[in-house]
Amino acid sequence: MGVRAILTNSVRPAILALAPTMALADFAGDFDALLVEGKRDAAERLAAERIAAAPEDAAAHFALGLAEFLGAVEGLGQGLHRYGLANSYGNPSEIVLGGGLPFLRIPVPTNPAPEPVTYAGLRALLVEFTADLAVAEATLAAAPAKDFDLPLRVPAIRLDMDGDGAGDAEGSIAALYLAVTGADFSEEGREWGRLAAAGKVAPMGIDQSEVPWLQAYCHLLSAVADIPLAYDWHEALEMTFHDAFPATRLPSSGLVDEEKRLLAQLGPEPPQFDVGDYTGDWWERYRDGRDTPEGMARARWEEQSFAVRIAGLVDLGVFVHLMHWPVVKPERMAEAREHLLAMVALSRENWRRIEAETDDNREWLPGPKQTSLLPNLRVNDVVVYGWRRFLDELEAVLEGRTLLPHWRFAEGRGVNLRRFFDEPPTLDPILIAQGTSVLPYLEDGDTVSQDTVGGILNMLEAGPLGYFLWFN
Repeated sequence: MGVRAILTNSVRPAILALAPTMALADFAGDFDALLVEGKRDAAERLAAERIAAAPEDAAAHFALGLAEFLGAVEGLGQGLHRYGLANSYGNPSEIVLGGGLPFLRIPVPTNPAPEPVTYAGLRALLVEFTADLAVAEATLAAAPAKDFDLPLRVPAIRLDMDGDGAGDAEGSIAALYLAVTGADFSEEGREWGRLAAAGKVAPMGIDQSEVPWLQAYCHLLSAVADIPLAYDWHEALEMTFHDAFPATRLPSSGLVDEEKRLLAQLGPEPPQFDVGDYTGDWWERYRDGRDTPEGMARARWEEQSFAVRIAGLVDLGVFVHLMHWPVVKPERMAEAREHLLAMVALSRENWRRIEAETDDNREWLPGPKQTSLLPNLRVNDVVVYGWRRFLDELEAVLEGRTLLPHWRFAEGRGVNLRRFFDEPPTLDPILIAQGTSVLPYLEDGDTVSQDTVGGILNMLEAGPLGYFLWFN
């Protein structure tokens, strides 16, 4: 046998053995680059092609599920952009939208020529969103149960929220995370956000533990979408969403017109008059300054602008006043409960896999012995124990084994939340707080204690919202 034949017969098997690894490395780099460039559609096609070529590639299955999940978020954002959702978190509708329909808080680019928003259109967006999430969750559920390493610059992933075919820095995962949490980050944290939005972050080590994590997120968001789909809230849209969709003429849009007229009458904000240091005779100096022409002009402006400054609170009151939503799709509430139970089970599996890991590969969601890469959010044994206790309590409440206490009911009596979801009443927070709406679900049994809730919150030391959005 010649030297060439010997080399060929010995080297070829080695090359063939390395080929899948080399192909995976190429795939991972290309997939990451497409997501960071905001080309999600192309990333989804690449992942599908990889699965077709290597059906047992768990990394490719996760990649496809991730691309489909991001596509669901993009679809919702693009729909809200199409209707001209206000992109400012400072508008008066923030309080209303954050409490009643949190999906309307997604920051989207300004649309100079939006379509008129309709109640049917918003419901259709939520229905499509849940359908897209179901596709992503099914893809993830089909992923082979094997370990993988998929380096991704997760915070730098960009979404196309206006449908122009390209993502931008304002639509990065980091920007969305910072906006939604509203966290009070240190300068280090703000710098992290800026670098991430620019794509200047190191890849995170995505592995098999992230499969159930993202599945759980699909179920969580599906549950949040199912709840408003179960009810009729068209009147709240017509009477309180004028700031959220300023280009649409809703019945309450005349309030925006009057606010503009009032602001035009007020003119520019006069400067504050200077009373100097708040020491000694500062009150006399303040009183004298208030009686000057400048001081009186400032006082008049503050008095007349009061209506504008409290508009958001008034709209919130009207939103709550109109929140007597009849049930139109009761099955959506039952589905929401099932989604939340699935989230609990998948979150447990997520943490089982995390704690079985022995590496520390720039983890997206680290265990207590791994390094946390997110500012202000640490993971230690106490935090993990607190999260597991939260999951146990949530599951018990969703299954009706533990009841929710109510200020008006005696100790040992509480609300069976399972029956509330399976047999939903008209949704009215005032009647729920008063007690009438939950009387049909009142039972004897163990209730969630304040000590348990307080203990869990104390264990989630950086605040429950940040951990909840991160853990799912």
